[in-house]
Formats: sequence, structure tokens, C-alpha cells
Amino acid sequence: MGSLEDGYSWDDLLTIDSSSLRPGAILFSPVGNNDPISNKHDASMLHICRHHKPALVVLYLSREMLEMQKRDRRYTRAIDMLASRLGCEIAHAVIPNPSLSDVHEFDQFYAIFKPYIMALAELFPNREILLNISSGTPGMKTALYLLATLLPLNLTPIQVATPLRRSVSIPSFDLSEAWAANEDNAIAAESRCEYVKYDKLNVELQKENIRLLLDKYNYAA
Repeated sequence: MGSLEDGYSWDDLLTIDSSSLRPGAILFSPVGNNDPISNKHDASMLHICRHHKPALVVLYLSREMLEMQKRDRRYTRAIDMLASRLGCEIAHAVIPNPSLSDVHEFDQFYAIFKPYIMALAELFPNREILLNISSGTPGMKTALYLLATLLPLNLTPIQVATPLRRSVSIPSFDLSEAWAANEDNAIAAESRCEYVKYDKLNVELQKENIRLLLDKYNYAA
């Protein structure tokens, strides 16, 4: 078993007997700051577990999320607590990436997630793979959605609405106070805007287009 207590590591999964898991889908999920519970409701990862009851949840943790998991095991404990409440077994595995701190960079996640998802499809060929596209950073969510669109696998992206089914607002928001406290008003405040790099994604899209053309015997193209 893995080193983050009572769960599988990725290396464990590579040698697991798939029949040891109960029937059900596989959930691949990054986690974000709101997971597992926020504002007295399930956050996205736990909500998918509650309503889809996957046999296995594979959590991808960046450095910040990994620190939280090590601190109190909040992600795997929440899954265990839910499984106990539902009366079904939900296995879980953690993929830690302690070197991943620049989680805002869009282009890296397509290349990072793709091998894991393809490996899961090979390890569990007869199971649906659910992709949580509501947790994590915008780059993580978009990468998973594109993978679900482009890969010829049994992938289902799952989006989770907020409890109010709209963006969460702050009812006590005071613009004057917020503006006075806004550190970006400082003359020396740095810009956080960055041009999005998508070189890796372009390469993958070109490869996929070529594959589709070959599948259709469209050699003239």
C-alpha cells in the first residue's frame, strides 16, 4: 500500500488485480482548495463520489494539496467517511507531485495527465473512467476536458455545480473596504498576467488530426 496511509500508491495500482475492486467506475480527480467540503456542502470531488459511487478514486495532488493531505488526510478520510455512510467500499490512490507548484501554467497538464489516464484505461479496460473537471486549477480542468474529447477511450467528464447552481458571491462584500485593502493598487505591484503557452497542446492536436485522417483513409489530405 502507499505511504500516505490506508490507500494505494500509483505503483500499487500498476500491479493491482482489477478484480479485487468492486464493480464500478474509476474516478480521476485533481483536488483544489475547496475540496473535500466547502460552505457546508460537498466540494466537487466528494460530490462525484457520493452520486457516482466509483470503485476507485485516483487523486492527483500538487505540492500545496499534498501538504494538506499529509497534515490531516482530509481527502482520503473524507472518501472513507462517505463510503462508510453509503455502505460501499471506495478504494483510493494518491498521485503526489511535490515538485508541482506552478499550478496556474496551462500547457503542462495535458502532458502530465495523459499518461495516467491512458494507463488507467489499460489497467481497467472494462470500466468507465470519470474525470472531475470541476476541481483544481483552470488549466487542470481544461486539460481533462480536452483529454475526454480527444482520447478514444471510455472517458466521461463530470462537472459539479455549486449548491446554488451559480457562481458563489460574497453577500457582505464592501467595495470601498476591498478597494482600500487591494494590494494590487500599489505602484510596485507586479502583473500576474501571462501569455498562455499551448505548444504541447498544438502538437497533440496535430497528432490527433493525423490519426483521425488515417483512420478515415484520407491519405490525400
